[in-house]
Amino acid sequence: IKAYVDATTGGFTPSTYAGEESVTLPNGLIMKFGLFSGVTTTGTTLSFSSAFPTAVISATATGNTTHTITINSNYAGKCAVSNVTTSGMKVWGEPGSSAYWQAIGY
Repeated sequence: IKAYVDATTGGFTPSTYAGEESVTLPNGLIMKFGLFSGVTTTGTTLSFSSAFPTAVISATATGNTTHTITINSNYAGKCAVSNVTTSGMKVWGEPGSSAYWQAIGY
């Protein structure tokens, strides 16, 4: 099996990761990710450092569990995204908290 996988073209060979916001996968999909600290209950716009060329197919945000503020129990530990475009998205959640986010597109 190993010989077959090694001989097959189009496999994934990871490159060195140097902390960039964006990684392009061998199939052309682009993954963008990071930590956003401007979360509010009304949604704050997160702008990508560079826009996706064509479209975003998935976007998500997860509340930073190491954050201990509980200003409003309705939002504690919860996070959401909306208004997703090729250049950014809105992140919603507990005021003053942070969120890990990820977007995939091409």
